[in-house]
This record gives sequence, C-alpha cells and structure tokens, in this order.
Amino acid sequence: MEQTLSAAPDGFRVAVDRPYHKHKLDGFRVHLGPLETADATRYDNSVTTKNKGGGLTETLTWNVSRYEEPYAVCSYTATTLVLVRPLKGYSSCEVKSTSAPSGLLRMQFASCR
Repeated sequence: MEQTLSAAPDGFRVAVDRPYHKHKLDGFRVHLGPLETADATRYDNSVTTKNKGGGLTETLTWNVSRYEEPYAVCSYTATTLVLVRPLKGYSSCEVKSTSAPSGLLRMQFASCR
C-alpha cells in the first residue's frame, strides 16, 4: 500500500516511517449494498462466553443469504483504507473476538462461508 499527503503544515516535510506499520484486521461489518450508497446492518446473532483464562469470547454472526446485495467491509489498524467484497453466494459471516480478564475485546478473525 502506498499513502500520500497532499500538503504538510508550514515547517514540516513529509517522510515515510520505517519499519512500516503492520495493518491488522480490526473491524468487520456487513453493508446492505455498495459501501458508497448503503448502510451497515446489525449482526443477526451474538454469543458471549467466558473463556478458560477468565476473559470473554464474543461471536457475532450475520445471515447474509437473506440480504439482496450484501458486502463485507474489512478495516485495518494504521490506515483509513478498507477492503470491500460482495457477498453474493455466501450464506453467513462470523467474527470472533476475545479479551483477557478486565480487558477490551480484540478481533481474532472474520470469515464468510
């Protein structure tokens, strides 16, 4: 990925930081059509359980086969760019997140079948 900046404030110059930031999947949603023209939908099911270490595991599920034109939208850390994919032909999507005790939920994976 290449990022650019059209203008820098007075006294600053633009440089590329090394090493590059790692872009880790940190968000997933299902849109009811193309990103530019449609809203996101809420998941159809949410299950939260305690894991062995005392933290939580949350699983969110979307039944995308019931939507006319669903799209997956994946967002990543350290960038405003998202990856968008039509979900025609898929039946469901799932996101699993976990937390340590008293910690915030962090996405572990997202998948669609």
